[in-house]
Amino acid sequence: MNIIFTFILTYSSLYMLGWKFYHKGDYRRAVRYFSLEYSRNHAENVVRGIIDAYTKLNDFENAARWSDTLMKYNKCEALSMKGYFLSKLNRDSMKIDSYFDKLKIKCSGTPYPFYYHSLVLFERNQNKALKLLKWAYKKDSTSFQVNFTMGVFYYLLKDYVKSSVYFERALESKFIKNPRFLRIMGEAFYKAHKYNEAIQVYDTLCRYQRENKLNWIKLAKLNLNVNRVKEALRAYKSALKLDKDDADLKLNIGVLYVTLNDYDRGRKYLEQVVADSHVEAKNKAIASYYLGFIYYKSGYERYRSKVYKEAMEMFLKAENFYKESITLGLPSDLEKEAKKQIINSRKGYKASYRKYHRIQ
Repeated sequence: MNIIFTFILTYSSLYMLGWKFYHKGDYRRAVRYFSLEYSRNHAENVVRGIIDAYTKLNDFENAARWSDTLMKYNKCEALSMKGYFLSKLNRDSMKIDSYFDKLKIKCSGTPYPFYYHSLVLFERNQNKALKLLKWAYKKDSTSFQVNFTMGVFYYLLKDYVKSSVYFERALESKFIKNPRFLRIMGEAFYKAHKYNEAIQVYDTLCRYQRENKLNWIKLAKLNLNVNRVKEALRAYKSALKLDKDDADLKLNIGVLYVTLNDYDRGRKYLEQVVADSHVEAKNKAIASYYLGFIYYKSGYERYRSKVYKEAMEMFLKAENFYKESITLGLPSDLEKEAKKQIINSRKGYKASYRKYHRIQ
């Protein structure tokens, strides 16, 4: 049992390291770790990671080679992807068009040849590509492939409102699992300010790519746009599980716990940010500000409960954290508030001091 667990853990850690370097922009290391993972675990998501990393490196020859490996998982997507990579290697454009035309017949029930051919045409002749798509749309306005590809085109043209309309129509006719497609759709909905639709898409994306930290962060931010604080908190915590040293995530989680009036949990995360020597001063400043807020609230509660000695301690800590936040460099709006709270903390301390000594 222990041997099996160690085996699985090794695969998981190699794969996770691949994504960690991918998100840091070190795509060569990402390829290295994904390839090590693939040598032991021939999983589809590992192959996709390798292809994505080679694409980021503009190494389309290796990307095309690995798309052949993808064929045993999804043949139509792999063939379509390969056509796109071949076009990037400056192969004959007429042959590429012919390749995709044949593929559209062979894989007529899938969006892949339409999508990847649209990317090829977009780079060569946008007007011609769009005219062909509009003609196809007139022929069948309910077609998933046509609606999806229209969505992609308008996304590339940065017309996110039109893009989101076509993506909505595409979603009505088919449930999409492909991470690349989902990400494009989610971004189009976000940029068109259709946050609920974007949340649905990123929620699906996170289910299919649970190891992708950036997806979880995007989902958290989208939820905050519609004031879903608890959902945002869950998404940030999922992201933190993938990178336990990320101070930005700890800060966001701590602040959200404060928003939810869960001061004990909020303090735990914010104190980690303040104690970390590698954290930027601006993040430490914000963490210190919210720690000041927590201790001020704690002092006020103890004062009301007539526990004056503890109230004094809390108010003093609040004042110190507010001062520290200003020293580290708070944003101007928070600095103004911190100065007010320093005065209030002093008043709270003095009031508690008087009450405490009156009792004594």
